[in-house]
This record gives sequence, structure tokens and C-alpha cells, in this order.
Amino acid sequence: MVADFRRPFEQFEEDVKIITENIYDCTANMAEKNQLGYDIKVDMKKDGRVIAVQCKHSEKRRVSGPQVIKFIGYMKNYSSQNEFDEGWLISSIGFTPAAIAEAENEMNVKISLGTIRNNKIDWDCSNSDNFTNSGNTSNSDNSNSLFERLDKCCYIGVFANKGGTGKTRDLHTKVTSLLSPLRGL
Repeated sequence: MVADFRRPFEQFEEDVKIITENIYDCTANMAEKNQLGYDIKVDMKKDGRVIAVQCKHSEKRRVSGPQVIKFIGYMKNYSSQNEFDEGWLISSIGFTPAAIAEAENEMNVKISLGTIRNNKIDWDCSNSDNFTNSGNTSNSDNSNSLFERLDKCCYIGVFANKGGTGKTRDLHTKVTSLLSPLRGL
């Protein structure tokens, strides 16, 4: 038996490659060693899209806003050279709210943020028009995503200074009641 001395991030990149090939009808190839900007090149067989995948492995920290901004910068360069149609930033632990906001606000490059969970990619954010969800869970922009996210909301606490008592309101109930007429659209 040969010992596997790959570092955790290298194993994570290989796992992302395998999971991507298992979920999507695609060919995924690892980038050259020390390639800037992406770790995996994905060629979608169905529609011909070419996707740059950057993997972020951590056991403690979620991907931050500046890391997403850096990836967007790479993607703008690659997109201007017509090398990639879109980019996926895949995390082992998730994304900060600032990271998701950066991706959601990006208008010039198609960016999707996903987290590997249970051998699937859970999409935290996607601004791609061509995004597909074959066999995986998703929080991508679809008609129910807002309501799926509301189901995960908890409570917001409002506390007064100078010894006042705190008040907690169930945000989920309030927002759901306000948005319920939109559910049928």
C-alpha cells in the first residue's frame, strides 16, 4: 500500500473534481501546478460552457469578501480573453455574508459560490443565467430560494441601552406573511 502524502487542499481539489464530474455531464481537468486563478477547468458537454473552478479548503475560516473579489478579478481577465464562460468558487466550509454579497453584486462576470457538503455542491449564490442543478441541493436564484432562505432564519434581537429590556421578534413569521402573496408568481 502506498501512503497518500497529499496535503488537505490538494485532496479537496481532487474531491471537487470528482464530485463535479459525478453531478454534471462534464469533463473536469486539474489546472497546471501553481496556476493562478483556478484549480480545475470544467467543460460542460451539454451546452459547451467552460468553467474555471477555484477551490478554497479550510477547516476554520469561511471564504471572505476579499477572496471573492480576487477571484472576480481573475475571472474578468480570463473572460476578456474568452478562456472561460463563468467561474465557480467552491469552499470546504462556506462563505461570509460579505463574500456572498460581493458575488451577488457582480455584474460583469458570471460567478457562483458553492460549498461541498455530503458529496454534493450546495450553491450559496449564483449569478449565472445558464446555471444547472443536476442532482444537487441549491440556494441559487430560483423562485423558491427566498422562501427556502426564510425557513433558515431565526431571530433578531433588539436591545436597548441603559438597562432596558431586550425584545426579540420572529423575523421569519413577519417576512413570510409580507411575501406570501408573491409565492404564486
